[in-house]
Amino acid sequence: MQSPAQMLAVYMQPIAANADSPSLPARPQADTYRRMLKLTRGAWASPFPATNTLWLHYMADIILTSKAPAGAGWRAEERRALRDFRRRALAYGSCQEAIWDELFEGLWVAQAAE
Repeated sequence: MQSPAQMLAVYMQPIAANADSPSLPARPQADTYRRMLKLTRGAWASPFPATNTLWLHYMADIILTSKAPAGAGWRAEERRALRDFRRRALAYGSCQEAIWDELFEGLWVAQAAE
């Protein structure tokens, strides 16, 4: 069984969707686009690194609710760690900040410069 951090890393792939859709239904992905719209004020082509952290929040939510619901074999502290990360993800200004979150502690390996 993968840990919550390993599972989140797998889901850190680009998520394609139609962000310009005039009517997004009420579900986690649509809520993410609403947050992005608010953050970007509709300037979709402009760079907003914080929008990536919104996707981290979304992915953590999906993992907790759909991919590994309660009783899926995770220890209580693993679920709590991912729930806590989901809250913290919204506060990061970019994924560059988020990768140093305590959830990922011990997952990153430094390589010596050649």
